[in-house]
Amino acid sequence: MKLYKTRVRLAGSILNEVWLHNVTPAQLLVLTEIHKGGDNFPLAEVVETGSVQRTDARERERLRREYLEWNLGQGEKLLRDVLGPPGTPLPQFYAPPVSAAEDFEEYDETIAEPEEDEVVETLAKPVEVIKPMRTKVPRGGLKAEDVPVAE
Repeated sequence: MKLYKTRVRLAGSILNEVWLHNVTPAQLLVLTEIHKGGDNFPLAEVVETGSVQRTDARERERLRREYLEWNLGQGEKLLRDVLGPPGTPLPQFYAPPVSAAEDFEEYDETIAEPEEDEVVETLAKPVEVIKPMRTKVPRGGLKAEDVPVAE
């Protein structure tokens, strides 16, 4: 199975992130379930770093030891809910979930394009750029009435 490094957003918060290394695909699923919530996906920058030869039974046992005491002893229930009952094959690689944007209907670009004879109004008005004027300043400085005004 593949190994990854990732930033985990604790409780989905971008203000509270930690890096984890040598994380398996099954552990990424467990971390996603533990830290979901908030406005952000709990995993960021999932990068493959290598692979390891480990049986599904050994990986389940490693995760059980790691998360047994999670949420006052609810770790075994968490693993069963996320990974299925013992004997269910574990993922060998991580596939990020489909983004919410892809759940919507496809975007039809022809709707957004204006017709040739259609007038499109914009809120932005063109701004005239005035080049600064170069003046020589006398040693004593300038008085307000001596300052040239651009018209």
